[in-house]
Amino acid sequence: MDDNPVTGVDGDAGAGLESDNPVSAGLVPPKPPVIDESFQAQSAKRIREFSKDTERPMRVDELTAYAEGLTKDDAAINLIGLADDTRKYKDIELKNAYNGAQYFYSGKYISFGAAESQVRFEELQRVVAERVRRDSGDEDKVTGVDVLGVCAPYLSREELDKAIGVLCKDERYSDVCQLASFSGSVYLYSSEYFNEEAAAVMVRAEEFRLKIVEHVRGDSQYLTKLTPVENLIGLAPDATMDEVSVRLEEITKDPDFEDITCLTARTGAAFAFSEGHMTIEYATVLLRVAAKDPVYTIAETVREDSRVYPRPTDIEFFKYGLFEVDRSKLDEYVEQVLVEYEDIERFEGPKGKTYLYSSEYLEGSRAELIAEIEHREN
Repeated sequence: MDDNPVTGVDGDAGAGLESDNPVSAGLVPPKPPVIDESFQAQSAKRIREFSKDTERPMRVDELTAYAEGLTKDDAAINLIGLADDTRKYKDIELKNAYNGAQYFYSGKYISFGAAESQVRFEELQRVVAERVRRDSGDEDKVTGVDVLGVCAPYLSREELDKAIGVLCKDERYSDVCQLASFSGSVYLYSSEYFNEEAAAVMVRAEEFRLKIVEHVRGDSQYLTKLTPVENLIGLAPDATMDEVSVRLEEITKDPDFEDITCLTARTGAAFAFSEGHMTIEYATVLLRVAAKDPVYTIAETVREDSRVYPRPTDIEFFKYGLFEVDRSKLDEYVEQVLVEYEDIERFEGPKGKTYLYSSEYLEGSRAELIAEIEHREN
């Protein structure tokens, strides 16, 4: 078989090429950009008029929209050339936004300092509006002002609030509306996708979720305690337990709140906690204590120690305040455990200490050996 005249190897023509496009394949040199002086002159006129009438810069796509017969890339190159031409268009300036977006303005009507501030402001408004419309249209949700800080980390909260207030009054963003929650937090939505009544329902739900998460995380981190679900009803006006249950179910399914976990005590009482601030093991101990049944708490803790670690449990362990066991009644509770739970066994370890273990998970001889080893190590 003859060598392929294009690839220089055996095989079909074109085999091995990364692209069918001869330009990208390096076989044909790319065409030079098309310089359209008429488009440049018209753009300069538009920039000057726009700067004079509105006192704000024009974004590049507002100008490329007028480019007839030019590709978007060629139009952008023409505009950059326009700003670089200090002879014919010495007043036309180019300013890049924080994210690389390009804006043009006339130095006759807008100073450098004003342009810098306005470009930052204009691009922030555009990015915020884009985010709000995407959230409303694609995610079917409202957008909290707090999360918009990522759009402009260089702005203070006061500056961000001001920008959003101006945005909602700008006719270019007439569909972007703001709505306050029951706690005063501000949310945005696009009226192109839902009305104010529907937005109000979403705002309440979102604010309630955030309040629940904040409260649960606070209890876990600062108070080291489980949060009774029944206590969450007070976080929103006129809330019901059904609403609390719905919000909690949404929270536990949301990847943004993956640390929030719900547990149900022996009594049927429900609790929530944050795994970001409390281990599941510690939360489980607190859950047993919440049952207000010392015998049950002792038995289940002994079973867990035997099953998980495995190790026997020194009954002195239950004198810690965490367990809320009356120390004067500890021996009485231990006797009840031995009667009510057939798998729980007792032995006397080093220095006469009393240990408990579950025969379901740990053999007696091994439990005694582990107690002896722990005594020597300590």
